[in-house]
Amino acid sequence: MTYISGFVRLFFQKYIVPKSVNKDDARKEFILNILLVGLIILSTVAFFINITQSFFSTATQSSSAPWITGSILVLLCGLFTLSRYGKSYVAADILILTLFGISLYLNYSWGADIPVMLVFVALTIIIAGILIDTRAALILTLLNAGCILLFTHLEVKGLLHPNIVRKYKIINMTDSFVNVVILCVISLVSWLSNREIEKALHRAQESEKALQKERDSLEITVEKRTAEIQKMQMEKIVQVYRFADFGKLAMGMIHDLITPLNVVSLNLESLQE
Repeated sequence: MTYISGFVRLFFQKYIVPKSVNKDDARKEFILNILLVGLIILSTVAFFINITQSFFSTATQSSSAPWITGSILVLLCGLFTLSRYGKSYVAADILILTLFGISLYLNYSWGADIPVMLVFVALTIIIAGILIDTRAALILTLLNAGCILLFTHLEVKGLLHPNIVRKYKIINMTDSFVNVVILCVISLVSWLSNREIEKALHRAQESEKALQKERDSLEITVEKRTAEIQKMQMEKIVQVYRFADFGKLAMGMIHDLITPLNVVSLNLESLQE
């Protein structure tokens, strides 16, 4: 267990921990890395399942499935490499565009009322809002809504003929598994986003507490310094009053000394005359 936990910790530090300095960018990079790693794992499993199934079915039935899952796996690995080399914004944009392209393909090929397509569109919008911003999510929502309405109008007018076999196909475990995976990805992305937002909120609250503590300490320091200054000013005022009193006393003494000296001076002048 210690070896496994050490391996997981090393993998997390090397491949998941974001490299961005900015807190908001680091939050988005962290979510992108976990999302890409999860998708890479799922794509790898799907790729090997398709390869295994290709040995037990005809070439015409499964020749394209391994190629599709393999291409998706290569794309996800490339996006993960971009993210680890400091290009998380580019990787996020390419991922959103790829998901949007897949949703358009599903809309065009299977029709606008396929549940898996609608769930996939919801996943794309949520990921765009978390990895980019709310404006990107709004733009993507408007684009998907416009495409759904357009393809529906074309299908009603008979200008578009999607594959309706899936609509009347008996449900199987594969379809439900795909829906469950998409829902799990939505839940994972939402949980990661809320977790990072809660961490950012906790950091903001801690910073607010530190600032409030520093403000209180500063107020105490200012009050103490103000009291010291007032005390010094009072001491100087007392000294000024003391000097003033000393000056008044000195003037009185000088006046008392000058008066008899004037009398003596006048008497000396009289004697000289």
